[in-house]
This record gives sequence, structure tokens and C-alpha cells, in this order.
Amino acid sequence: MADLAAVLLIPVSGDLLGLLQEGPCGARPPSVSGALVLAWEGKVSDYGCVWLATKVGWNVKAIQHYVRMTLDRSSINTWRAFQQFGTVIRLDVNGKEVSGG
Repeated sequence: MADLAAVLLIPVSGDLLGLLQEGPCGARPPSVSGALVLAWEGKVSDYGCVWLATKVGWNVKAIQHYVRMTLDRSSINTWRAFQQFGTVIRLDVNGKEVSGG
């Protein structure tokens, strides 16, 4: 089983929640290729988790926990918690998409 290096969230069509939109003071979310970065280089992106929590009204600690569990693979399909907000992409250390649980 390959180690996960990144967890990305591609917003639903039209980005209705504004996950990739600039904040009121010009702040920008951590993103790559049209996706919100929730984890990068094997580490949880606190900024990405805070950004998501602010936009969807979730507790940031809960989001960080789900992302950490997704990276550690300590719970099968934990990443599915984010599917209501868009498409979750999980990448291994070689940048290849990881499918399945």
C-alpha cells in the first residue's frame, strides 16, 4: 500500500461554497490545479482545514482529524466525509492518484 502524500478537494461544479474564492481581505486558499489542499507532503494543511471549516461550518479539529486519518489510513474511507463538498483526490508520494478505501 502506497503512502499518501496529498489530499485534495475539488469543489462541486461552480464552487458554490466558495472553497477556492479569495477571502474578504484578499486571502487566498491553499490550492493546486483547481483543488483545495487539505494535506501536502504527507502533512495536514492546517490552513486548508481552517479554510474548509470556515466555508462549510464544520469544526476545524474534526476536519484535521479526518484528514489525518485519511493520510494514516487508520480508518477505511474516512475521506468520504468530504465528498459532499466535492471530489476528493488522494495522491501517493509519486503524484499518482490512489483509488479505493
